[in-house]
Amino acid sequence: MQENEKVVHVRFAPSRGSLEAGSGHRIRTLTEREICEWLTERGVAHKHASDVFIIKSASNGSPSLFVPDIVLSKKKSRDGKTIIIETLHSFSPKRGGLRTFTTFCKQYRDEYFSILVARKSTLESIPKGVCNARVELENLAILTKKFGIGSDHP
Repeated sequence: MQENEKVVHVRFAPSRGSLEAGSGHRIRTLTEREICEWLTERGVAHKHASDVFIIKSASNGSPSLFVPDIVLSKKKSRDGKTIIIETLHSFSPKRGGLRTFTTFCKQYRDEYFSILVARKSTLESIPKGVCNARVELENLAILTKKFGIGSDHP
């Protein structure tokens, strides 16, 4: 470590308002819960809000934190990247959540395969090219058909 660097330890605790999925996982939105339950039914090992990334804001270069909603523990993309699933419950162009996710996707594209899941009506408002893949919440079977997620499920 260089002389001017600081070590920062970050710990996230679920807020009082956080939800719980049927699997017992702590989740942040109803959309995340729906995907969690879909993954759990298919035996797909995954973690919620477990990894923390420091990204540099495109506008001014200042560091920001990004915590993916879901990280698949064992399933990798075809090219060997770790798969993250980010859920979007609603879209507000003035809020920074999508901007932070987009920045993460650009900065970590060599290591992570990013999938954005949201309702069809919400995805229609999102520019294409934000991440590696977009999946409609109403059609999660695409996760199996296109990416083999949950394909071992009977």
